Amino acid sequence: MNAEQIRHARAMPADPEATVTSLAKQLDVSRTTLSTCVPELKARGPRHRPTG
Repeated sequence: MNAEQIRHARAMPADPEATVTSLAKQLDVSRTTLSTCVPELKARGPRHRPTG
């Protein structure tokens, strides 16, 4: 990942709809690469959405 991609990834957690998977797809990197380069994303944990 380049510096621009890392800045973008760090800005995305403010978006409540952003997931690590969707962000990795936008940046064209794997989830593992994203989590390695931006370790604070690991702290987000799984996304739980209310049902019905």
